[in-house]
Amino acid sequence: MGLSTILNLFASSRYYTTGYSSTRGLGDALAISFGILIFGALVGLAIAVFMLIASWKIFVKMKERGWEALITGHNTYVVFDKINIHPLWIFGFTVAAIPFIGWIAAFVLYVVIMLRFCQGFGKSTGFAVLSIILPPVGIGILAFGSADWDASRINDGGTFAFLNYRKDGKTAGGASAKGDNTSAPKEDAWVSGEEK
Repeated sequence: MGLSTILNLFASSRYYTTGYSSTRGLGDALAISFGILIFGALVGLAIAVFMLIASWKIFVKMKERGWEALITGHNTYVVFDKINIHPLWIFGFTVAAIPFIGWIAAFVLYVVIMLRFCQGFGKSTGFAVLSIILPPVGIGILAFGSADWDASRINDGGTFAFLNYRKDGKTAGGASAKGDNTSAPKEDAWVSGEEK
């Protein structure tokens, strides 16, 4: 069987001569694309609704009003306040507008926030990594699981201590923001015989 015989068989085959129109193929492709688009939109909407409900539950666990989780910007302010990061660091995310370096800086800030947030719920670093990679899973576990909020669990010292902020003016080491050590006894208290 030669090459010409194979080509003749192919040309006379039913597959080749069915009259399949390229216009019909384009319509099928558009229908499939539209179906995938609608499916993706519905999945995205379901995830968004789930995240809103989970955020509400997390705010209630943190002893805040649940509806505050729904207000963009304010919810970030509340979380920063709870994890002892100065609220002005919210503007740190604006560096994400700078390509590459800004993206890395914003990602590092996001990682620090998630680490502290998960520590407040008593979760490990591994859980924080899960929450960074798959936010709906991590946030869902925090919201609907048995974890409770305790801000005293947050380790806000270390490499990113410059982010620290507390309303009482103290930093992570117990020193006041002005630099004096409040844990040391006053000299005049020792002279007068008073103890702290």
